[in-house]
Amino acid sequence: MNPPPEARRNPGPSWGYRFMLWAEQWWPHWVFQPALMAGAWVGVARMPAQRACSREYLAAVLGRPPRLTEIWAHFYAFSEFLVMKLRAARGVVIPCTLAPENRADFEALARSDRPALFGTFHLGGSDLLGYLLSNFERPVSVLRTRVATPMTRAC
Repeated sequence: MNPPPEARRNPGPSWGYRFMLWAEQWWPHWVFQPALMAGAWVGVARMPAQRACSREYLAAVLGRPPRLTEIWAHFYAFSEFLVMKLRAARGVVIPCTLAPENRADFEALARSDRPALFGTFHLGGSDLLGYLLSNFERPVSVLRTRVATPMTRAC
């Protein structure tokens, strides 16, 4: 019999989420935002597996090797998204908006009684879509599928 696989955990420090929650609530925005930006640089420097995944993802999206600042921006975008999820987890209303050119079609489908499969690709997009759909009193189920790609291998 094989031993159970090792539990996956947050790749950052064990106290990271608690600290981010505390700092986001108690530090002024003008202090918290630069700290979050600096934290993204620390992540780029200290998380080689995630940095490699980011580089691979961005190379596929951009069609060229990404610059270090683009990798940092990817880490920073994830950090901002994580803060948004932590805010939502503590009950803060997260405003969601649609691209103006998609709004009418999206709202018509969301308000209809027709079954619909709404989907997103990038990390966290499904959570934000779920928040948005909750405005339409529509039942929401979130499905996540892990696929065998280089991105999921190491991340």
